[in-house]
Amino acid sequence: MDEITPVLASASGGESGEHVTDYTGVKVYYRRFWVLFTFSLLSAQQSNVWLTFGVIPDETSAYYGIDSWQIDLLAAWGPIIFIPFVFFSSWYLQEYGLRSTVLMGTWLVLIGTGLRCLIPRGYEKDMFFLVHLGQILNAAVGPIVMATPPKLSVDWFPVNQRTTATAIAAVANSFGVAFGFLLVPALVNAFERMGYAGVQFMLFTEFWMTAAIAVLIFAYFPAYPPTAPSISSQTPRLPFKESLMAATANSALWMLCICGGVSQGLFSGWSSVLSIILNNKSGYNDRVKVHGKEMFFTSTAWLGCVSTIVGIATGLAFGFLADLLPKRIKRLIVLLLFLCVVCFAWFVLSVYKVSFTRWLGSTFVSCVLGSSFLGATNPLFYEASVEVAYPIPEGTAGGLLTLFNNIGCLLFQIIGMAGVFTDAHPGRARAMNFVLVGSIAACGFLALFYKETYRRRQVDCSYEDDGVCDEYHIDAGAAVGTLWKPDNAVNYGTGSGENKPGEQE
Repeated sequence: MDEITPVLASASGGESGEHVTDYTGVKVYYRRFWVLFTFSLLSAQQSNVWLTFGVIPDETSAYYGIDSWQIDLLAAWGPIIFIPFVFFSSWYLQEYGLRSTVLMGTWLVLIGTGLRCLIPRGYEKDMFFLVHLGQILNAAVGPIVMATPPKLSVDWFPVNQRTTATAIAAVANSFGVAFGFLLVPALVNAFERMGYAGVQFMLFTEFWMTAAIAVLIFAYFPAYPPTAPSISSQTPRLPFKESLMAATANSALWMLCICGGVSQGLFSGWSSVLSIILNNKSGYNDRVKVHGKEMFFTSTAWLGCVSTIVGIATGLAFGFLADLLPKRIKRLIVLLLFLCVVCFAWFVLSVYKVSFTRWLGSTFVSCVLGSSFLGATNPLFYEASVEVAYPIPEGTAGGLLTLFNNIGCLLFQIIGMAGVFTDAHPGRARAMNFVLVGSIAACGFLALFYKETYRRRQVDCSYEDDGVCDEYHIDAGAAVGTLWKPDNAVNYGTGSGENKPGEQE
């Protein structure tokens, strides 16, 4: 294999005087931050729309005249639609590129939020199917916003910024959840105080928020930069069918998908019954307005919100740390999962009021720390998966990882709709504390044994050859200069058009 050592050639220039960092055949552009920003807005709004009715169950039930199981179904559409749609979205992303995929997702969220607003007063129950249809369309965007971050980062960001970019795009979905926890009930209460139907006008507000994001994306969201940001972003990936077959034989990828998907999926399900674990009989409630630290530490609403926000912050921090410490992702994952086990074990002891955990805030602090450490593993699992999977496309590897996440979450949704977890039986929900701790411990133990490889980074940074380029017939040396492009390769150089199969640069 020819060695490739990127050599700094210039630090200025580019189109229209735009500042670029120029390596041999490699450039990065400031516009990459706009692409990341607008994609993150769409991801956050998609999760906010998914969450909408789950945080106002009483208001939703009263306004539409429906039973609680229908409210649970509105949230369950997320994983139900995700599981079959993830394969289509992965194929579509590889065949038609980032721009076309994001535009499709934007239209789906926009139409979905619009359908929820079309129910006239007096027909809320009869036309409630429009709400279901809107949630289904929004759920179809879940695979796009959850599996696409590694693809966006490799298409637009240099090697030393990829994990950070992946982290930002990945945690944006969690930010939408944290934002929704406070925004949705606040909007409903505000409109009701003004004498309007709170739920209806809240839905109108979410539609106009989606429309504003759509305007930003439609105004400018290029398919790819004029020049590739890294050498590996130019090298060909396996076709979709071949990539699925290669994935089934990649034991390291499966181990990462199981570790990341099971831990994240079970945590999502566990979070959904947190208000039952910490119920009124335990001295907790879901109030948003609090006065004093005791009310704050016993509010499950603020516990969920703070846990998510701190998880976002640690996800970003460890994504940045992984860029500073290349080839250390496995160690970071194992360390974070170990800290998760410690913190959630502390949480279990606090729930059962073991002597040394009876101080005010013990349950709150332990849950926030455990959630933050687990949230920090999210971007690391993304990057580790695409590295061991290369040259399997980033969208396919990310799709498989998030597929396991949604399977675990769906199991909890089904159990919830079956009435297993209720306020009348808090012990059943509390038992899931032990399932969570044991599962994360098992994932951490399994993560010790996956074979850590950095195949994609090797192409960029000329790490010691492990045979990957010879195995898949990838001539990394050809990445500088004229590059062979298969039918599904990105056509760098046009900057705004879609992929053109078979075209030579």
